[in-house]
Amino acid sequence: MPKKKNATPFDFAALEEHLMTGCRAVITQFAKEATASDPVTFFAIDSNPYYGEFLPSFDTLSTSLAWVRNNEADVLSGREWMKLRGKNAWLRTYEGAYRSAVPMFNVEVSEFTHHMFGNCKYPPLDALARSAPYKALNAPATKDGWIEGHTRVTLARVCDRLVGESAFAKLPRSKPFGIGYQYHDEKMVVCRVIVD
Repeated sequence: MPKKKNATPFDFAALEEHLMTGCRAVITQFAKEATASDPVTFFAIDSNPYYGEFLPSFDTLSTSLAWVRNNEADVLSGREWMKLRGKNAWLRTYEGAYRSAVPMFNVEVSEFTHHMFGNCKYPPLDALARSAPYKALNAPATKDGWIEGHTRVTLARVCDRLVGESAFAKLPRSKPFGIGYQYHDEKMVVCRVIVD
């Protein structure tokens, strides 16, 4: 049977395996340092795919609660949309409500208690972004570039696989416990939540 040709000029399956190996090692190491008195609330991979940077990070309950409290206070003080008056004031409530929603998790991985606990750098991705063929690959890009779009799928698979193999079982976790990733200067993507 002929070998199936890779659909892309980059081996994202190899990146996925690299991240799985690195994340497993980081989780195992962190489990030795984590304490039940300050359980882990979130695992996220801080990612900058154009540079091949993948930084597994952990947040703990104490830091997460402090962040949520501060964020909630900021949100509540800025709810100007609730003070709108007039016949058509309701027309501006949708956007205001979503902009002022209070997240339940710390949504900024760079503020995690243990940001960059590990480093799963992947130089082949960095090299691809600087290669001549990349410009053509990236030509139809919209919000995501070619690398970002393909890497999102890889990161979601890594999150799913880590949950599927119970990689977080040895960590003292809060309930709920979030798993996701964040690209530089973008919102956190929560891929999975463990509630049991």
